[in-house]
Amino acid sequence: MDERTGGSDTRQPRALDAPLMAFDLASELEALRAEPEYRDNGRTSKTLARSGPLRLVLTAAKAGTELGADQPDGPVAIEVLEGRVAAGGGSSGGDGSSESLRAGSVAWFGGDAGWHLRVDDDGALLLSVVGDDDGLGRPKR
Repeated sequence: MDERTGGSDTRQPRALDAPLMAFDLASELEALRAEPEYRDNGRTSKTLARSGPLRLVLTAAKAGTELGADQPDGPVAIEVLEGRVAAGGGSSGGDGSSESLRAGSVAWFGGDAGWHLRVDDDGALLLSVVGDDDGLGRPKR
């Protein structure tokens, strides 16, 4: 497929697919947290790999950050690597019900309804996303 990132002011272009890709998540998170977007906006993400409709996205987020998708393009699995988050279905704020997730927990959203997360402690998430958007309700670039 030979898919590559476009690069940015803080990241060099790189391949997104290969027969085998491995990532040091601690190093990747350290780099994400050093980026201006994390400092200025409270969160930043990096697509680690993409093949067809499957994308692996690493996100660093500060406490108080909210993210989700009102109309996701497909299923999303979210692993909490660090911190604590409240996960719920539906749009921002959800339907009032939520699950508290800690490091080592995984949330699955089937893709047929919206989803919402509130980061309660500074944290890190690993999203496995199926579909044309990035899992956060934004079209692929």
